Amino acid sequence: MNRSVVVPVVLLLIGLFAGLAAGLTLSPRERVATTFTTTATAVSTRVLTATASYTVTSTTTATQPTTLTSTRTVTVTTSIIPEIPQLYNHSGVAVCFSRPMVCESMLETLINAAQRRILVAVYVFTNDRLANALIAAHNRGVDVKVVLEAESAEIRGSEYQRLKEAGLDIRLDGNSALMHHKFMVIDERIVATGSYNWSGAAEEANDENLVAILSEDVAKQFVEEFDRLWSIASQ
Repeated sequence: MNRSVVVPVVLLLIGLFAGLAAGLTLSPRERVATTFTTTATAVSTRVLTATASYTVTSTTTATQPTTLTSTRTVTVTTSIIPEIPQLYNHSGVAVCFSRPMVCESMLETLINAAQRRILVAVYVFTNDRLANALIAAHNRGVDVKVVLEAESAEIRGSEYQRLKEAGLDIRLDGNSALMHHKFMVIDERIVATGSYNWSGAAEEANDENLVAILSEDVAKQFVEEFDRLWSIASQ
């Protein structure tokens, strides 16, 4: 796992140990310098073990400079770290092209990593593998919502009825023209979007693109668009 995911953990630790340092029995006048050292090691796809140490150096009028050192180990469970290495590079972006690559695997991995909520807006949905992944997510307690283009709901191989019967919250788009979106939002943190429909043709025949973006700011905008679609969709 790329160490870029360590940044939020380091910030958390700095805040934690700054608080501990402030609680030492030293007056503000006596505290001269505080230094922090942090390291982090990935121990699984979901858990990060981070060790931080702080050193507080103080001086008093009666004694020589005094150094107080304390080390703590903190285990932080990340909210989502799917196995897509490209998401951990500096850009936080993963790209897939359907002919030379297997884009349904990237989508399935994201779905399997979801812990709270999955929002899907897609023009065509006939991919059994992705339908299975959404049903499994629903069964483990993830809030799954799907908006599907009404014109494609009854086409051959459509997953609409199957998802509905499985208990997923799925609606048909209310736009009198086409709802041509193809995007998914995972836990308000990751967006997957592109030309790629959730269909066999997109995976096996067409030239399609799919981009996964690790960004809460981008995800927020897609959530707002999904909420708009949801509000005008029919059950």
